Amino acid sequence: MQELVEVPHDALTTVEAMRAERRSRAQSEAREFALAAHFCDLFSDADAASSPLPGLERLVQIGSDGTPAVAEFSVFELSAALRMRPVEARVLMANALDVRHRLPSLWRLVMAGALPVWQARRLATLTMELPAHEAGLVDLQLGRVIGGMSFTRIERLAEALVLEHLPVAVAEAHREAALDSRGVWIEQSASGVAQVGAVLDAPDGIFLDAQVERVAGILAAGGAGGGHDARRAKALGLLANPAAALDLLQASLLDELPSEVEAHEVQCSRQGFAGHVCGSVAGSVDPEALLPKASVVLHLTSDTLSDGVGPVRFEQAKPLLAQWLRDLFGAHRVTVRPVIDQNHQVPSDAYECPPTMREAVGLRNPFEVFPWSTRRSEGLDLDHTNPWRPPTEHSFPELVRSLVPELVEGHRPQTRPDNLGPLTRGVHRAKTHGGWHLQQPLPGYFIWQSPLGYRYLVTPSRTIDLGRPDAPAAWGDPELSPSAA
Repeated sequence: MQELVEVPHDALTTVEAMRAERRSRAQSEAREFALAAHFCDLFSDADAASSPLPGLERLVQIGSDGTPAVAEFSVFELSAALRMRPVEARVLMANALDVRHRLPSLWRLVMAGALPVWQARRLATLTMELPAHEAGLVDLQLGRVIGGMSFTRIERLAEALVLEHLPVAVAEAHREAALDSRGVWIEQSASGVAQVGAVLDAPDGIFLDAQVERVAGILAAGGAGGGHDARRAKALGLLANPAAALDLLQASLLDELPSEVEAHEVQCSRQGFAGHVCGSVAGSVDPEALLPKASVVLHLTSDTLSDGVGPVRFEQAKPLLAQWLRDLFGAHRVTVRPVIDQNHQVPSDAYECPPTMREAVGLRNPFEVFPWSTRRSEGLDLDHTNPWRPPTEHSFPELVRSLVPELVEGHRPQTRPDNLGPLTRGVHRAKTHGGWHLQQPLPGYFIWQSPLGYRYLVTPSRTIDLGRPDAPAAWGDPELSPSAA
């Protein structure tokens, strides 16, 4: 087959060509978005609403509060020309008007190629119910921080800001609508499997996930086959048989789990599990121990903490208003733990990371520290930024090293927060064996250099493309350069 384009021969030129194509595509999408707004301008005066049949067309506001009205039939002109449904053309026009008139900071980022059009449109949709002034406040806050952030984090932040500025009555109406949408749907599929979907209260979803993960771990310890996802599926199915699930949980707590247990082999005591009564709690097992345990990380301001009013951001769920927390978690046993002090973790020369230090690093960097990654840090490898080396025989005792580190000239314990970062196993191997170089100049801030020489700064909240030392600045808004971040 004949090549459609002439392709470069080396890896660096190929990557540069692909980056150029992405820049070009971003610029093209931004121009189309700007033209959509301009198209609205052409139909935003009274003369534009005139038609051969007077009185049939009128000016209508298709955008949100603060955007100009447009001639209602202009939607059909655009939809036909762009080969899209009228409703799609109307949404495109509304989004373009909202971003340009209500979210000017985001508009500048889009025009600079620093924010994809689809992300700006999603943010416009999230803010559409806000009055123009409040939308402008959200825009200012987002515009200062979203450069280089994953869109998952941008969206969560935007949702929290919208909740903060949304009228209470509207927020409560949204909550009531969300509660009305709760349900469980099961659809039988081919090959003996079923698809399960559900909308639950946020705490129920968190605790269900924790219990499924716990039972999946028990099945793994018993030798159940399949991968992690398959064992989670077996665990969820097992929870549909309360007696069998109860026996399995009690057996695991009493260290009586049989080997090579599979989900379909788990049966109640009357059929082989000695010492337990089917469907009841054994006297030697604390019923509290049967409940799942889940850690929930909340982000809130000091004002919200003292007043009980304002948005609360969840690491594991969508943002909520603080006044809803009592209703949500009132039926669950909750233990409030103090914030882990990330600056006072005792370092060690041992390779394994202490649990409190692992948690502190995960709170500092909630996502993998590889450029643009959206993998959460739970369960990932904790990589030593500077490779760990076995201590020498002349090393000071660990207690002396931790209490009086100045006694050890030129030596710092290797396992410490400023030398750790969460990585997936594949990235960990690439860093060790694949020619990637990594530095951590400040705790939680990582500078990567790829085998082709590209550099990236990964912070706890975003990634900044530093480009190559011998290349022009990376695309995007110059205000997002490292010197300005």
